[in-house]
Amino acid sequence: MNGWTPEQLKELEEKASRIKSPWNRAGFLHSKTGLMWHVCIAWAQQKMAINPKVVDLYHGDDLVYTDEDHDFQAVFNSGIRGIIHKATEGPSMVDVRCRPREIAARAAGLLWGWYHFMRPGDPAKQAEHFFTTIGGLMHRPGILVLDHEDPDVGVLAALQWMQFIRKLSGQTPWLYSGFLIRQQMDNRHKPEFAEYPLWLPEYGDVAKTPLPWQKYTLWQFTGDGEGPLPHSVPGIAHAVCDISSFDGTDEELDKVWLQEEKVA
Repeated sequence: MNGWTPEQLKELEEKASRIKSPWNRAGFLHSKTGLMWHVCIAWAQQKMAINPKVVDLYHGDDLVYTDEDHDFQAVFNSGIRGIIHKATEGPSMVDVRCRPREIAARAAGLLWGWYHFMRPGDPAKQAEHFFTTIGGLMHRPGILVLDHEDPDVGVLAALQWMQFIRKLSGQTPWLYSGFLIRQQMDNRHKPEFAEYPLWLPEYGDVAKTPLPWQKYTLWQFTGDGEGPLPHSVPGIAHAVCDISSFDGTDEELDKVWLQEEKVA
């Protein structure tokens, strides 16, 4: 752990926890007097078996302003192995930064994925909008994700969107949802949802997988400065960003990402 003892790591984490602003806290953790990225990772892995591997982005997230290849190279060099970027929202919105960032991220060796933020409305039209926007999957492997956070979108609509995408792409999409899917299921578990890998946002020390899934595929353990450390990634300009943990090796992540291996 690069000379840092568990006691020193705990002391630094306690100091950081007393800083109320997540932005200032993140700055402390990456200052010369705080936890550098690799030390932060060591502490996270030691304390909670967190294995930061994936970052999700949208047009409002800024990269460090050098050239784009260098930015994503820094992300890759930090140990992150995948980027999931917003592509569309609702029936018409398109994230204009998605495509150029995809090119740069793939050039740096990162896995790539796209997500659609669903809004109330026709699931089929939103699925077609998403799939048309990303240009299909010809020679561009990557995961397809439904971001299910709008409480006005019901579980049936979410399921229909994923079913439409599966038909359009021939690929099983992932579902990003946590509190909302629990609330909407309300103990009325729908077994068909287990066919779709779960990307679980939960900012506590332990990820509690909702039924009908036996286990999440990705665990977003931090977002907007909330949740366990680390809160930021080299190469991403924002002081805090959304980071997800994968319970496995890089090789296993590759297989799951390319759908060569299924996580229950």
